[in-house]
Amino acid sequence: MDRGKRPGKYVGATNHKIYMDLKDIIREHALQYLPAKSLFRFQSVCRDWKLQISSPFFAHNQSHSFRSILGLFGQTPGEPPSFLSFDAKSCGVPDPLLMFIPEPVEILSSSNGLLCCKSCSVEKVYYICNPVTQQWKKLPKSNAHHGSDPAIVLVFEPSLLNFDADFKLICAFPSNDFDDAIEFEIYSSRDGSWKTSGEICFASKTLVPTSGIHVKNVVYWNLKQGGVLAFDLIKDRSQLIQGYYGAKGTLGNVNGKLCSVS
Repeated sequence: MDRGKRPGKYVGATNHKIYMDLKDIIREHALQYLPAKSLFRFQSVCRDWKLQISSPFFAHNQSHSFRSILGLFGQTPGEPPSFLSFDAKSCGVPDPLLMFIPEPVEILSSSNGLLCCKSCSVEKVYYICNPVTQQWKKLPKSNAHHGSDPAIVLVFEPSLLNFDADFKLICAFPSNDFDDAIEFEIYSSRDGSWKTSGEICFASKTLVPTSGIHVKNVVYWNLKQGGVLAFDLIKDRSQLIQGYYGAKGTLGNVNGKLCSVS
């Protein structure tokens, strides 16, 4: 009985082994919540930190853990892109002009750190790029003609299970076969191909191309005549939402709910 209660020196001598050093706690549990620009600088702290930050699994985990907005991309027609950082010391991209893409591009959509760009050439090629890592992917040519000003929405949802960084690109375009109709084409990075939806929205409406937003598996666009066009990615169905007249407003996603600012 007494032997079990005795606070021996052996217990005190081994207690320190159950605690981690502060540098190990920061490396294992804090670094993933920092922005990428800070992490690039912290690679010079020590060899262990450099190996940790450089690993593909850490990059995947960081994309899921860090969700703060670092800044805004802007672009004037005919000019290269630019990046406005909210904190130049910790937030930024190495090449705001996106010169790592093999040709001049126009930014169409963004989603959780990825950009969808369209080439400025006659061919109108789509590119998906990560402006932080300067990695890019040229997409295959679409099956349908999207027009000179495509209504594109990029959907990329980082998660611990999405290790391959799968994304989708949704384009709503005027039908080539039916007057006053809108069709939808979807690119899936998992399949590596475009697929035209069987859904056709028969409505004499015109989309605001740059207004697209994704909220919980539904994509929304403003309509120039007023109202919103919704396309459900799961049900493969479209719907016109009337009673909203802010065509010049901006659609957004706030805590998983569709909102509008005008």
